[in-house]
Amino acid sequence: MRASFLDALTKLTRLTTMLKTTKKPATKTFEGGWLQALLSPNKIMQEVLMIKFNSHNRNKKLTATFSLQKSGTTKTIALKGQTAKTLIALIKAKQKGCTALEISIWALRLSGYIHILRTKYCLNILTKKEPHDGGSHGRYFLLDEVDILESTDDDRG
Repeated sequence: MRASFLDALTKLTRLTTMLKTTKKPATKTFEGGWLQALLSPNKIMQEVLMIKFNSHNRNKKLTATFSLQKSGTTKTIALKGQTAKTLIALIKAKQKGCTALEISIWALRLSGYIHILRTKYCLNILTKKEPHDGGSHGRYFLLDEVDILESTDDDRG
């Protein structure tokens, strides 16, 4: 086990160095987690690292504008960063809902982002507990009618 971990760490270091020197923008995504990426074939790990360490994407921050229909009125919401990504993930998940594990590549504090959406923006988000080995996790469902009006990556300077 220790040897395979050291091999994966060595590959990760080499790929990180390679990706820091390349100018090619990231074009692919990976839906799994970091541990799965480290234990998967090199091609998947390379795709993950292209997203994580590419200099073109490192200084970008997602900004998005949403339209919220609630009680017969329409409200426009502007979000940035992980909170915007969280709302987009909830909109795309629809009735299936989403968990932190399903979007673990970027949602390290999903419950925190959900809390912000509930309290600051008054969104109705349902949490259902799902048991698993060792405990339980929450699956989040967006109950309000929300549409994505605009989504862009801005330079953070």
